[in-house]
Amino acid sequence: MLFNRKKNTGYVFTDANGEPLKSKYLEEHLKAVCENAGLRKIGWHKLRHTFASRLSSMGVPLNAVQALMGHSNISTTMRYAHLAPSELRKAIDMLNPKTAFSAEFGQPVVNQWVEAIQRETENP
Repeated sequence: MLFNRKKNTGYVFTDANGEPLKSKYLEEHLKAVCENAGLRKIGWHKLRHTFASRLSSMGVPLNAVQALMGHSNISTTMRYAHLAPSELRKAIDMLNPKTAFSAEFGQPVVNQWVEAIQRETENP
């Protein structure tokens, strides 16, 4: 749908007259949304960083984030997809068999291995 809209008008988002939205218009509306929601003022660029960081923290491969962001170079994506310290802690925790996997995770043989590790640590 968005591709067809762009193909027909040259723009995806337009005003009532079919003209492209001006950056000042968009900034004013984002400011109003933030005020109405009781949030501090943020800019569109900050939302791009948040989008990339959230995708990255959810395990989306960087090349997929790159495609979604429209970056031609993966190093640009890496600057956008910075991780919070809590995400780095989660990555390290994946090495701990006690906390890394839930009972529903992975193959049965892996689940058996995790259960054996848990039994050993509970009953040394």
